Amino acid sequence: MKKITLLFALFFNGLIHAQTFTVGDYSYEILSAENNTAQINNYLGLTKDIVIPSVINFEDESYNVVSFGSSAFKNKNLINVRIPNGIITIGEFAFHNNQLTSVLIPDSVLDIEDSAFENNPNLETVVIGNGVINIGASAFTNSTPENPDLKGDLKNLTLGSSVEIIEDYAFLNNSLTNIILPKSVKSIGDDAFYNNELTSITIPENVTNLGVYAFGNNKLVNIVFSEGLKNISEGLFSRNSLTNLIIPEGITSIGENAFIGNKLTNISIPSSVTNIDDYTFLNNPLETVISKSENPASLPIFAFGFFDENESLEDDEEPSVTFDRSKIDLIIPTETSSAYSSANWVGFKSITEGIPEPTLSSRFLTPDEINIDINSNFITINLTTANAIKNAEVYNLLGQKIIDTTAYKILINSLAEGIYLLIVETNEGNYVKKFIKQQ
Repeated sequence: MKKITLLFALFFNGLIHAQTFTVGDYSYEILSAENNTAQINNYLGLTKDIVIPSVINFEDESYNVVSFGSSAFKNKNLINVRIPNGIITIGEFAFHNNQLTSVLIPDSVLDIEDSAFENNPNLETVVIGNGVINIGASAFTNSTPENPDLKGDLKNLTLGSSVEIIEDYAFLNNSLTNIILPKSVKSIGDDAFYNNELTSITIPENVTNLGVYAFGNNKLVNIVFSEGLKNISEGLFSRNSLTNLIIPEGITSIGENAFIGNKLTNISIPSSVTNIDDYTFLNNPLETVISKSENPASLPIFAFGFFDENESLEDDEEPSVTFDRSKIDLIIPTETSSAYSSANWVGFKSITEGIPEPTLSSRFLTPDEINIDINSNFITINLTTANAIKNAEVYNLLGQKIIDTTAYKILINSLAEGIYLLIVETNEGNYVKKFIKQQ
């Protein structure tokens, strides 16, 4: 008898939980009769500007609206919505394919599920509240089967202080120029910010996972890495505008295509790197590569080189890559030439033992922040912002420091003809430039 009573109670309780009803322009589902909570399952109205109710009355009971069900507001041509405080979950596809222009996610929301705001191409501003922990896959992306590269208008994004996970494609195909990732972020998924307009990114210290192509196809000129990051994944910073790069100690692996198609002229690879994949630095006008490891990773034949990105290829056909390191000066630790040769670090313009050891921050100045003029007599440093030189050093290709100064105009008429490396450290970042001294 007790067993029958229990089964009846469970069945009856299930019926209550599944109860649906309609009030006004909304279809609801009771989630908990005990806690008086409900979910909006469907918007039935025609109005394009709506204020979503936070409380609903049904059969002499008041229910707090705590979630939006799957596809609840999908394909409704909505332009403006006000999401009430008290909402905890925004379900998958909840606002998919509308014409929203701005979205304010209240602090009560914990989870934005997959594709919740996908395909809102007019969306310009998103503010995500301080309660949100997870941003689901494709939550704010823009694309259609007919137009996979559709680019949305999203330019302004504020991420709340509790965001931990940004899933795959979350902000794919938008127009973001700047974002601040909060310290709470731990993981950023594949293609999460691919195809935006970002110029600078700081990876927070708690981030241990960056998905493939997460920041690919932007306009990045500056990266500040997370100290906890171990791997630079496939295509992570591909097709950006980086000119100088110092990869920090602690990074152990650099993935395929990681920096392909940038504007890199100088890179520094730390001693911690044990793996470099194919095509890592392909299609960059590299002049100087500093590798700090005494036991270098094996260098794939096409880690450096060039290929025609406009080449027409059949499915699964590989591009025609030109193996060419002949314009790159390689600088390595002393007494390591044999080890580098054995690891296929060959074919460079020159290989020099002895690495300069300046102390630099990981931020590089952009061309808009510094201008360097060099002639046979002087190096003149012009800073275009309210900034100041901390130190300027000149090294020869033997790694010997020739000049160490804080001057903005550096006399170099006594230097012999040859190739030198200028490293400028300022209060706001650094600048590295290889130059040829001529008489």
